[in-house]
Formats: sequence, C-alpha cells, structure tokens
Amino acid sequence: MYLVYLATPFESVIVIPGVSVVKVVSVVFILIAMFYYRGFVLPRQTLFSIFGIFTLYAVLSTLWSIDREVTLINSIGTTAPTLILLTYLFAAIESKRHIENIFKSYVLASFVVALIAIYMFYTGLNFVNPGVVRLSVLGQDQNELSVLLSMGVVSSLYLLLFHQVSKKAKLYYILVIIVLSFVILSTGSRTGFIILLTIGVVLFFLVKGAKKLIYLGIAAFILSGLMLFVIPESTTDRLLQTITQIQDRDLTNRVEIWDMGLLAFQKEGAYIQGVGFKTFPVLMQKHFHWSEYPHNTYLVVLIELGVIGFILYMTMIFIFIKHAYALYRTGSLFYFLFILPILMAMFTLGLEGRRWLFIFGILLIKLSEFSIVDIEKAEELKPLSNEA
Repeated sequence: MYLVYLATPFESVIVIPGVSVVKVVSVVFILIAMFYYRGFVLPRQTLFSIFGIFTLYAVLSTLWSIDREVTLINSIGTTAPTLILLTYLFAAIESKRHIENIFKSYVLASFVVALIAIYMFYTGLNFVNPGVVRLSVLGQDQNELSVLLSMGVVSSLYLLLFHQVSKKAKLYYILVIIVLSFVILSTGSRTGFIILLTIGVVLFFLVKGAKKLIYLGIAAFILSGLMLFVIPESTTDRLLQTITQIQDRDLTNRVEIWDMGLLAFQKEGAYIQGVGFKTFPVLMQKHFHWSEYPHNTYLVVLIELGVIGFILYMTMIFIFIKHAYALYRTGSLFYFLFILPILMAMFTLGLEGRRWLFIFGILLIKLSEFSIVDIEKAEELKPLSNEA
C-alpha cells in the first residue's frame, strides 16, 4: 500500500518503452492484493458504485466511438485498473496510522524527486527548451510534476500540523517544503505557481495570532529570494505572466484548443453519449487536421463521454468535496487541500487518465470515516465522565 503512494511522484518515469514505474508497482500491488483478499468486491461506498458505472460506460463508449480501437484499449487499460487499484487500497487503509504512513511515504518520494531535480538543475541536464528554462525531471511533464510535488507540500504540512513529530522531523518537513517549492517554481509551471499561492492563502486562514505574520513573512522572503536570485530569469518571467495570460484568454493557446474542441463536438452532435473515451486528439485531427490534447479534464470528459459521462465524473468529484467539507466542519479547512490543487490543475491539464484525484480522494473518505468514529467514541465516553 505504501509502495503505491511512494511510486506516485514518479508517475511518468519510464522503465521500458510503454511501461512506467507506476504501472509496474500497480500491477504488483493488485496481484498481491488479489491473493491476500482472495477475491474482488466493491466496497459499500457510493464512490465505488459510481466509479464502476463510469468505468463500464467508458468501455461501452467503444460502440459509438469515432475511433473504437483507441477507446477500447484506453478504457480497459486505464479506468478499469484504476478501479481495481482503488478498491484494494480502500480495503487496506484501516487506521489513521496507515494514513500517516502513507503521507510519510509520499513526502519521501517527493523529496527524492526534488533532490534529483536539484542535481539536474546544477549540472545543466534540466532544460528541454533553451529559450524558456523549465526544469524537467526524468522526462516528466513539468505541469504534472508541479502538481505531484504540490501534493508533497500538502502532505508535509499535514504531518506538521496534525501529528506530533520530533524537532528533527519538523526541520525535515520544513526543508522538504522549501525544496519542493523551489522545484515547483523551477518547472516554470503556472499551474504549480497558482497552487502554491492557494496553499499559502489556506494557511493564512489556518494560522492564528502573531505566528501568522512571522510564518508568512519567512515564506515570502524565501520564495522571493528563490525567484530573484536562484531560479533563471526567463522562468520567473514566465511565472509572473500568469495574470496576463488569464486576462488575455490565452493560457498558452489552451483557450484556442478548447474553442476548437467544442466546435468539433458541436459538429459531431454527440451531446448525450460523447465521441468515445480518449478520442479528443482524433476528433481534433478529424475536423482541424491538428491532433492536439485537450489540456482541460472537465472539457475532455464532456466531449468524450457526453452529458452522461460528465454527470458521473462530477458526481465523484462532489463526493470528495462533500467529505472534505465534513472534515472542515469537524476539523479544519486544511483538508480541502487534499483535492483542491488537483481540481485546479484539471482546468489546464488533461488528467482524466491519471489516478491522483482518486488516490487522494479515498484518503479524504477514510479520514472522514475515522473522524466520525472518533466523535462517536467521544460521545459514548461523556456519560461515563459525568457519572465519575
């Protein structure tokens, strides 16, 4: 279980052509879990019922897909394995201690990736485009890498804020946060930059008293120093163009892709059922002779799986938000950070084939369940304490 989360920051690192680190770990985990649990049964949880229907619908979209081979291969090869993986992960997480160890595993893996990035940064092996310096680690997409590392920041903060840790551990997690922030900024990802700012805003409302100003002042000083004196000027300029990009409705040509995708979708007229899972590039090639990826998860789900698939997908997102809200009511606003960075990234990245939303989402569900159990136990102990 811990190995699955340990491998996640290495999401796109290739072992052999066509096979990534995550695929290898996922297959190993599923095989061991099938032997351990001696079967496969969906948990009695609404999320898995909806995900099961969504998976079946993605496979069935092969029947009306504009490219049946692409849809069949991808629906069976991505959504189905993710469902199986999530089912066994959900069964394996049995306590808050498990969740704490999961975050420790994820933080460790994120830190290793970041250290590799720093080595590449200072040896000149990092730049895929000499014109705009953007750090790339082990061939991973800079935008996706920034999202994965931002979840490492969130995981580190969770361990700092909600678990008793030694002074050495505190220094370790603070160091991890600084290093991860540096690498996120070095990727030149505007998405990662906005996510970092969002995390800062949430922390602003969490921390109270004089400590708030001290912490925020230190964080602002460190980030400003990194952007001014360490990170290449072209990367910093790219990050600071974020607001201008939004105002100009450009987002590095993403808006143009979205407009063209919607126009092609209208020409197909497949509003209810969609054009078939994973066929957005095929759709663009068919109508505009430009095989481009969508860079928007919400849009691509609507176009590929129609209104039916979109409703199913958004229902799953609503379930995660519902559990985050429940944790906010009984605990802290911080819990929204387990899904907010990914939901934000889904506006500018096509993450429909990634499992990040779900592997962090099930942690929210588990934390919510454990929180309810803790509250019930506390309520049961109240009469006993009164009698005493």
